Amino acid sequence: MRKRSYYNNRNIGLERALQHIEDAKILSNELGGTDKDVKEYFFSLPKNKLKKIFNEYGNKYGQDVKEYAVETFPHWKSGKRKMSGLVAARLYSMLPPSMPLETKYSMVKILWDKYGPRTNKILKVGNGSTAKQIHLEASKYLLKTIKDWEVDENLKKRFIWLSSGDVKIQEKLLNHFKELEKLQIINGLKDKMPVLLKFSNENQEITGSLTETVKVGNHKLEIKFDLSNNGIEFVNPEDEIVKIENNDSSNSSSLIWIIFALIIVFLIFVNN
Repeated sequence: MRKRSYYNNRNIGLERALQHIEDAKILSNELGGTDKDVKEYFFSLPKNKLKKIFNEYGNKYGQDVKEYAVETFPHWKSGKRKMSGLVAARLYSMLPPSMPLETKYSMVKILWDKYGPRTNKILKVGNGSTAKQIHLEASKYLLKTIKDWEVDENLKKRFIWLSSGDVKIQEKLLNHFKELEKLQIINGLKDKMPVLLKFSNENQEITGSLTETVKVGNHKLEIKFDLSNNGIEFVNPEDEIVKIENNDSSNSSSLIWIIFALIIVFLIFVNN
């Protein structure tokens, strides 16, 4: 009987552990792929705000679970005990309505930096191009990328959670980061383009062609200055690689034919 009881208890313990893991996965998914920043915010709340959260928690889920949460909170905070995914999801759902907008912005930024719009392009700059033209073309391309970009699923979930379903707050959060991205691009390019163009003009005779990489947030522009050509154009890095590979294979073929011709000439000369 004791042996059977031991195995039953062990199975129950295993089931609970697996359920905790599953609840934690569900919570992480609901928060957009991470709950670390939310946890830090919750444990850093002042006593008066924490008291309000616990009161709301008790009113919604019962006074017994509230008392357990209040009693266990110091152990959760110290790491001695782990909060279950279910309890965390319930408590965290109480946070957004009273959360300052600036805090919501900072919580979105973590995921925005990871999942936000990003580009990787080669910008070919030819003869006669001015810093103003380069800045204009680069800005137009990058700003269109932001406009056409569809919000990542992880960000959508974070927007929904932070807004508690309020569409206006969701739009405000999204527009805030799109505007930040636009300003970052415009100002970043504006600062860097004149310096790069000056560098190109001063060194063109020595190098023939210059390549500089500009990074603005999640956007990467490899600027190729080549004054032997005219105009400005965007090229995908993979297209440039294909072009280089084709040139290499073309050069290899030419070399093979030259060697073959030399061998024939040599054999004719020997036979004569």
